[in-house]
Parts: sequence; structure tokens; C-alpha cells
Amino acid sequence: KSRQLLFWHGERNLAGQAVIAPGTTDAMVHLQPAATVSGRLLDKNGAPIRDVPIVSYTHGGNKASEVEHDFLNVPSSLDIRTDDQGKFQIPSLVPGLKYAFGIEDEPGRFPTLIIKSIALEPGETRDMGDIEPLSGPHAAP
Repeated sequence: KSRQLLFWHGERNLAGQAVIAPGTTDAMVHLQPAATVSGRLLDKNGAPIRDVPIVSYTHGGNKASEVEHDFLNVPSSLDIRTDDQGKFQIPSLVPGLKYAFGIEDEPGRFPTLIIKSIALEPGETRDMGDIEPLSGPHAAP
């Protein structure tokens, strides 16, 4: 079964992917300018949701390959959280992959979805503006 591998070059803000088929002995990875998504997370009353970790995940294919994947991550060296005003910035995203983002607001539970599906172009920075969780305890009724 083919595997999808993700690559990052932090110093140059580059990211890419390669789909490696069984028996492959060498592969070329094309790194592109990484993408960024930002926004401000608010609860159903319009108050900032402060200091919560944001994680990336998804299930399904992506624009660049037919390989299915269950979880996508940003580099583990990044600690992505909302600030005191609920603002967040998620850098180092691989262009073309479909990401979903959630907040880990309840330990031991699956993340609460905040962005359902987003795919970005190389070097793109997209501000999602003010958003509310799509499910979970902070979601709008």
C-alpha cells in the first residue's frame, strides 16, 4: 500500500509531500512555500476562547494524490494555541492538502471541530476571521 509522507524545511518555510509506492527505492520531493491559516476563536456568546491547543486532522484524500490518510499534523515542534484574545495562527501547512482543525478543549476526547475543510495554495495566508466551534461545548446552538 502506498504511503504519504510530509516534509518541512522550517528555516525556509517550505513544505511538501510525496506518495511512496511499495518497492520505491528513490523519490523526489518538491518543496513549496508553506501556507498559513489564522483566525480568532469565539464561543457562542462572542467571548474569546483562550489558551486552547489547536490540532490538525482529517480523513480522506487530497488534491495531490489518491492516497487516503487519517491524520495530518503540522511539525511537532510547533505549539499552536489560541492567545488571550482567542487569536491563532497555524503555519507550515503543506499546499494542496485538505486540512481540518480542532481544539483540544476536553482532555481525552476527540478535538472539537473549528474548521471543517481547507486546502491552501503555495505561500497562501488565509485569515478565517472570527469563527465559532462547529461542534462541542463551545458550539453555537
